[in-house]
Amino acid sequence: MKESNYFDYDGNISSNYSSADFAVNTYSESDGGNAVKSEKLEPVLSALSAPSLTENISAVNENDGISEEAPVLSEELTAAIEAFEAMNLPREGKKAEKPEKDSDTEIAETVSEPAKEEPEPDEEKKKRFDKKEALEAAEAVAGKVKSVAAVGIKKLKSQEEKEVSRLKHFFIILLLMILVIVIFTGVIVIFMQSINKENERSGEFSANAAEVCAAYSMQYGNPNCENLYDLYKVEGYRLTGLCFIRELDFNNDGESELMLTYNKSGIYYNEVWGISGKKKEFTLLYSEAAANHKSKAKDAYSLLYRTRNKYYIARFDGDSLDKFSLMQYKGDKFEKKYDGEYDSKTRAYSVDGKDDTNAFERIKYSVLKEERASVDVDEATAVIESFNVNGEVIETHDNTQTLENAYYQVVQDYNKRYGVCTLVEKNGDTYIDGLAVVELIDFDGNGKNELLLVYRKPVKVRDETASGENVTYEVNKYFCDIYRYSGSRAVLSYTNEGLSNKLNYRTDIYYIIRREKKKAYYCLNTFTNSDYGNHITAVSAEYKFDGTSFTTTFKSSYTTDYGYSDYYLEGKDVDKYEFNREGYKNPFFDCEEDYDKEHYRITYVQRRSADAGNMKEIPKQTEQTIQKLNQLYSADIKN
Repeated sequence: MKESNYFDYDGNISSNYSSADFAVNTYSESDGGNAVKSEKLEPVLSALSAPSLTENISAVNENDGISEEAPVLSEELTAAIEAFEAMNLPREGKKAEKPEKDSDTEIAETVSEPAKEEPEPDEEKKKRFDKKEALEAAEAVAGKVKSVAAVGIKKLKSQEEKEVSRLKHFFIILLLMILVIVIFTGVIVIFMQSINKENERSGEFSANAAEVCAAYSMQYGNPNCENLYDLYKVEGYRLTGLCFIRELDFNNDGESELMLTYNKSGIYYNEVWGISGKKKEFTLLYSEAAANHKSKAKDAYSLLYRTRNKYYIARFDGDSLDKFSLMQYKGDKFEKKYDGEYDSKTRAYSVDGKDDTNAFERIKYSVLKEERASVDVDEATAVIESFNVNGEVIETHDNTQTLENAYYQVVQDYNKRYGVCTLVEKNGDTYIDGLAVVELIDFDGNGKNELLLVYRKPVKVRDETASGENVTYEVNKYFCDIYRYSGSRAVLSYTNEGLSNKLNYRTDIYYIIRREKKKAYYCLNTFTNSDYGNHITAVSAEYKFDGTSFTTTFKSSYTTDYGYSDYYLEGKDVDKYEFNREGYKNPFFDCEEDYDKEHYRITYVQRRSADAGNMKEIPKQTEQTIQKLNQLYSADIKN
């Protein structure tokens, strides 16, 4: 509060005396009988004299802004305070304004005028007037203080409301974060459940597909290829055995179907397998011949049509392959949906009269280049192997077997299908018939053996005579299958039709095992010749086991046509010098009989009797291995 100077009754200037002090003293010096009292004044004066209020008011006058300790004083409140200062007037000056009267005049006025009530002295009037003004000013100050206090309280309430609002926002954000976390966790759980169901369904499909492929491989042969020139004097190769396998969703319902194509006596057939019926069994859904020409010099193929994420397979009804029906999978069966046509001149396909060539896929099986046929065989084999690997997802403890138990049951099954191991000597040749070899080899060096099986079985071959007549006859071929132990059962990891042979000794059939430290590698040499030896194709490869499947680690090949040769390493063209340095890795591929006996082991299953050597020991070794598995199997059964 501002300090004011005023004149006391003696005309002296007194300073450092505040208006608030003046108001308090004025009321305290007045006697209780004549002073004007008010109940409202006491709290006002108490409020004015309170330290907290005085400090707040002083803070307002000392600071021209808003502080958290003191509310802002308005202009009206400031004017009220200045009213106190205005009351501190020089009273002697006011007294001097009135003319002084001499004593005679006062006596005359007293005698001549009747007696009147003595007027209240000016000093008392002034005191009472000053007290009244002070009271009014105090009331005004109290009102302003009350107003300021109300503003302060309102501001405090506003701050409290802001704090409460801030806390509400914090808790709302916290709840939203918790809600987001819960939703995100739920989404992850649902997603993981979906993945698990998808994996389970994929594993079930792979197991079913592996079973079907194994059955067809045994019936029609493993994926392989043969030279058409040897059979029909036609340039090119064709696929044999189970030559095409693909997983497709024909009706776009989220569940896959299995499409496969196999060669039966030179004729290709398409089949589709899938889940069907109330029992949800994996059954045959479709079986029809593919596009087969009478002429072996023309393509044999399957035709697929895709639109709106659905697949349709072409069925050829007559001798002409230019017209066909597109079969749709619907309601657990295939039925005709569209008519298709092929224009051989423009090489365009149409559906119901409308050109839609880009939506067709033509899958060739015959009159292929050797490189293309080799790739197709590898792809088909890889698909079969992937089914065997992925099929383990649905294994349960109910069908868990020990390694010896699992392998013994496989051996027993092969003995029933192909016959037991038998040494045969005929026409100057010696060979092992039936299940020729049963051998336990640790290919990946993990201390767990894999099961190698070599067996001989008849295969039907379709041929064409010089007069153009088709004939069918049987030839015996060797096959090699290698099983691994998955932890609960035996799984087929490698299969191949045909063992190694020699260029100059076509009677010799053998397989090669290379050992390096604790690991073993399966090696293969294949020679084919035609046109009385003027055309030769030779392929040499090495396979390693990675714990689940066998993959190629080395491959070299060459072709000779009337003395002109082309050389390849890992599928790339190389010159003769580089091929001679790196291409002849496997024994006998260079047509030499010497080889590294420290790292390579050769096992013959067919040879000229004069060179048969220790082949007579193979049936005995095979029987010993089977007996060993049988003993361990019997021990498992007893336990």
